[in-house]
Amino acid sequence: MNSLNGGPRLLIPRKDFDKFIRLVSSSNIEVGGVLIGRIEENLYICDRIVVGENILNSPIEFRLSDEFLANIILSLRDNEDIIGIIHSHPAPPVPSLIDRKYMRLWPIIWVIIDSNTLKYKGWFGDLEVDIDFY
Repeated sequence: MNSLNGGPRLLIPRKDFDKFIRLVSSSNIEVGGVLIGRIEENLYICDRIVVGENILNSPIEFRLSDEFLANIILSLRDNEDIIGIIHSHPAPPVPSLIDRKYMRLWPIIWVIIDSNTLKYKGWFGDLEVDIDFY
């Protein structure tokens, strides 16, 4: 499948994504994590999703701890990288103002899931990203 906009495309393991969706649907706070994988040209291949604790414990914001992110970085294997951020919103899956701030700092794919409808979208800056499963 070609990207909607010629931009990046994301592949995610279906079992990991479904597990994340179950966490979102059973939580009363925002859920967040990182996508670990590799990039091959415009194809972002997620090998696994690592969920982190929302240290804000908030239904409308999330923050992953510096310690969590440092541990993720230190545990990366050869040819692995943090290729994306995934989190929920109690609203449509579009970046909030806070998300946009962090998206400029971390120019990777951001996947947002509406915790009310479980609809999701991927973003790379202002570009919508195609998401496929394997």
